[in-house]
Amino acid sequence: MKTIRDKFIKKVVESTSDAFGAYCILQEGINSHQSTAAKYPTATLHIGAGAPGTPGVRVVKYAPTHAETQTKLTNKREIILELYLSQIVQEWFDFLAEVYEKAVDDNLNNNAGYSIPPSKIKIDLSLSSAHLNQEIKASACKDFDFLNAKEKLKTIEKTLAQDLSSLITQKQLLLANIKIRNILQHASGMVSAEDLSDLSIGSFIEDHGNKMVAKTTGQRVTRTAFDIENLADTLIDIANALIT
Repeated sequence: MKTIRDKFIKKVVESTSDAFGAYCILQEGINSHQSTAAKYPTATLHIGAGAPGTPGVRVVKYAPTHAETQTKLTNKREIILELYLSQIVQEWFDFLAEVYEKAVDDNLNNNAGYSIPPSKIKIDLSLSSAHLNQEIKASACKDFDFLNAKEKLKTIEKTLAQDLSSLITQKQLLLANIKIRNILQHASGMVSAEDLSDLSIGSFIEDHGNKMVAKTTGQRVTRTAFDIENLADTLIDIANALIT
């Protein structure tokens, strides 16, 4: 289990570092592009397989103007962090799934004794005993995949017999970031009353480093560099608490 934990933590650190690197490059690009946008606001960005003006060069036809690009990226510079949020959250789900699969496999094949909660499994009873355990594991893992974020973490806590009551704040922050990931993917970041009621909170908090900004129903929520850093620290804390 420790190998799975350490691999996950390494991924989180790398993804977070990559996110900040890409964010800084985007910001530098925005700054460098300002003069071009000011000088040629209505000119279209050249995206093609060759130098501009070269005969026969294939150029994409939906490229925006310099002014449009500058305005949109300046107003939504966190877009890079939003993309990496999705990646980091997926790494968390992959981590839980890998832990669960190993626990099931160890129980079936090595009598490990993990306290895995009951699962609604479906198996083909015509299988030979040689393949039965594999079928049970596959069905249990599939059932685990359909659990929501809160239920998945609760299942892993029970499986590993770990009490995370001292990490309530971290767990709430994790669930809030997972919800924000879903809002960004499915609602363009616009917060609904249902999103907040699902977590029993009044607003989502954006950490801007020198201030905290609350986003509530009807407002757009995003992630800042400090939010991503807080999430990375939280994931590492929870992973280390689950697997000691």
